[in-house]
Amino acid sequence: MQARFFLAALMLGSFVGCATVTPAPGGQHVARPAMESFELQGRFAAKQDTQGGHGRFEWQHSPVENVLSLISPLGGGLGTLYWHDQQASLHYPSGQVVAAADAQALSAQLIGVAIPVQLIPGWVQALPSKNAQILEQDEKGRVVRFSEAGWFVRIADYADEQAQALPKQIEAQRGEMSLRLILDAWQNKVLSP
Repeated sequence: MQARFFLAALMLGSFVGCATVTPAPGGQHVARPAMESFELQGRFAAKQDTQGGHGRFEWQHSPVENVLSLISPLGGGLGTLYWHDQQASLHYPSGQVVAAADAQALSAQLIGVAIPVQLIPGWVQALPSKNAQILEQDEKGRVVRFSEAGWFVRIADYADEQAQALPKQIEAQRGEMSLRLILDAWQNKVLSP
């Protein structure tokens, strides 16, 4: 059960959908290209009500397929989520497989909350969707806080001081559910055409 919570919570960091940022009134945002494909390693901490956990993740994202593996703090595998098109499946180390029509439905099945998984690739790139409300930008024009689909998201830290830097730490909250992602390493980045 705890592995299911970890995987569902980390799915916040795992789905397709990127866009450009709409600047806050009177402000200019940093123009940054969206990545079509990437590999990302990091750490997560998740909490819903009194339940919670933490660990590491490895995520391979592309427009065609996504693979997200969760690793416990002691190094054991918690599970791997695969999704593409309209199919998603969760594979546990025990061999158990849970399937759903899409990853958002799988998140609802796992933790009772339909999280906006299609928005997270934008969030990890500091590119919330065009429907997001930008609440704060820093002096370099980088997004710091925004709300989207009922979630309040804060980019707590960027990888460096450059205007084009990628986020280093992201915090998201919706009601009693919160998620913190620390993004440690990006690889094989492919920019959208």
